[in-house]
Amino acid sequence: MSIKNHSSNEKERFVHVEEDEKKELFAGTANENSHGLSLMALIGVLVFGGTFLALFAPKIYLSNNIYYISRKINTLEDQKRLLLEEQQILKNELEKERFKYYIENSENIGDIAF
Repeated sequence: MSIKNHSSNEKERFVHVEEDEKKELFAGTANENSHGLSLMALIGVLVFGGTFLALFAPKIYLSNNIYYISRKINTLEDQKRLLLEEQQILKNELEKERFKYYIENSENIGDIAF
């Protein structure tokens, strides 16, 4: 195969298309996609989105409320525990003061009553 034959074969492969012909070829594809989504597809997406929100919005709301209520409960339980410890400390101090009072005010050690 000679070089001349090779270059002539390449010229035969390429076809020259004019601008008018290009516009005619692509006119059919351009008209099909001019509106984007169809009306039914848009309605379907909106219905799906609305259903999704209707199903999951209450769940998210309740989950958040449960979380914040459990935090309040934990805070109250901590306060209760601290108050019980403080109550025990005060009971111990009261018992010490009672013991001191009985010791100081009793004439006989046998009269001490707990």
